[in-house]
Amino acid sequence: MNVKYKKNMLQKVAGVAWLIVMMLNIGQLIILHNVPMPDRFTGLVLLNVILSFVIAVNYFRLPLIDYLRLDDKELSIHRGLVRRRKIIRMKEIERTKYQWDCLFLILRDGKEVKIRPKLITISDFERVEVKLEEVLKVN
Repeated sequence: MNVKYKKNMLQKVAGVAWLIVMMLNIGQLIILHNVPMPDRFTGLVLLNVILSFVIAVNYFRLPLIDYLRLDDKELSIHRGLVRRRKIIRMKEIERTKYQWDCLFLILRDGKEVKIRPKLITISDFERVEVKLEEVLKVN
């Protein structure tokens, strides 16, 4: 079962804001093209343009990314643009607890993994809870 991020208007606004930052930096490069300045400054502004574009695209792609991937043997959680997915084997999960608007998976080694229900739809979260209950009954 794959659970995608919930569509949120704030993500689109953030993506547009980063595109505006990118356009402002491009404008800065164009305006300052004839002004003598160190090459490092031009490189930094160009790097800022590239990073702004990557962040904007990430915000627009967020509803297409699977937040949770859940099957009979493992659960994987998307943790962002830079960090890798957290992969948890189902037999490592000891129990769950719901606290501070988050679902915590308590693992057998004592670690806690957080699932944020605000990032997915209510129906998807209910499906995840049912699946986790089934797995915990088997274990």
